[in-house]
Amino acid sequence: MLLMKIGAIAGFVTLVGCSAVGTDSLTPSPGNRVMQSGEIAANDPSQSILTAISGQGTGRVIVAPTAKDDGTFSAEITINVHDAAPNTTFLVQRAPDLVPDGVCTGTYKKNVGVTLTTDSTGAGDTHFFFERGSPFFSGVRFDVVFQVYTPDLSTILQSECMTVTVK
Repeated sequence: MLLMKIGAIAGFVTLVGCSAVGTDSLTPSPGNRVMQSGEIAANDPSQSILTAISGQGTGRVIVAPTAKDDGTFSAEITINVHDAAPNTTFLVQRAPDLVPDGVCTGTYKKNVGVTLTTDSTGAGDTHFFFERGSPFFSGVRFDVVFQVYTPDLSTILQSECMTVTVK
């Protein structure tokens, strides 16, 4: 369990470009790149290790919450994968849990519109901006877990449960 003290990933539901509160949408940011292994501190509370629960690969999910003027949740999210199958497209899903007890029991939001494609060495990443309105206001806490998976489910990489506080 990673406790995110720097802010908020509240409710992983509406991403950039969507004005409708409460709808799922993710908008990839330009300039994606593969992060190098020494670039991420292993004990940073704003990230979680991805572990293969089927297939091969590993990686990280990094959540960088940002403050919004209206006090609702927003974050930049980066997902990095390596040692996975080469030239493979992965989908992303997350399971928010509104009971912030460090045990993720939420239901997965399937294929939230973000993909990640590995290169010839089995490495790749994606970066996107995520927003969520009500009920994710400043001070609200929730748990979340991510999965990165192939469409045929032959590979599923899963993060640890993270507890997030909305800034």
